[in-house]
Amino acid sequence: MLVISGRGMDTAAVGVRLHHGGPQGAKPKAEVAADILTSIKVRRA
Repeated sequence: MLVISGRGMDTAAVGVRLHHGGPQGAKPKAEVAADILTSIKVRRA
C-alpha cells in the first residue's frame, strides 16, 4: 500500500507499507516505482 500525505506531496515521497512486512517508511516515488518494476520482473522470471 502506498500512503501519500501532505508532507509527502511536498517532498515527492510516499510511505510504503507491505502486506507481510509492515511499514517500510517514506521513500522517493521514483525509488518506489523502480522497486515495483523490479518485483514484477522477478515474479515473471
